[in-house]
Amino acid sequence: MLRYFPVAYDDELLYSQIARYNRHSCSPGWKQTLSELFGSRTVAAVVDLPAHLGQLQEHTGHITRQSAHDTLWRQTLFPVYAPFLGPDLTDRVKQSMLSGYGGDIHTRAGLSASSVKRPDRLKVCPECLNEQLQKNGEAYWQRLFQVTGVLFALYTTASSELLLCLMFQPISTTTQQRLHPS
Repeated sequence: MLRYFPVAYDDELLYSQIARYNRHSCSPGWKQTLSELFGSRTVAAVVDLPAHLGQLQEHTGHITRQSAHDTLWRQTLFPVYAPFLGPDLTDRVKQSMLSGYGGDIHTRAGLSASSVKRPDRLKVCPECLNEQLQKNGEAYWQRLFQVTGVLFALYTTASSELLLCLMFQPISTTTQQRLHPS
């Protein structure tokens, strides 16, 4: 039985929370981490619309006290895509994410054939990153920043100035199955 799983930060991607667990637990590798959290070494580390959320909840729910549905709504990009899918398709994508069958999620949601390309890199705001490090002692991937088309972050300085911060993209998401901590 799993004894530790990090608490999610505000607006943290599930992908990020899993990467932090990987680092905190000094896991010998990402496959070991996925096996501990999902009960399978074949689960893919997906940034936006991950599957197997029910399995993750079975392994971590006693620690997080969060349902698989809560994870879907709070830590994935599902709430961003759902309004554009229609009720029937929204339910099917949701069921794919909650179940152990996630191989067709992006195709089913129309993302594979879309002319709007998803970012192939994780994005981070340098000012927000510094704030996370000061506040938490570690950084994490924020969900809002990973939405297609989001290129800037509004940042409030200590003197209450509002700044527009250009995000940069340090980590490629095309290296499937790797867990990249922020």
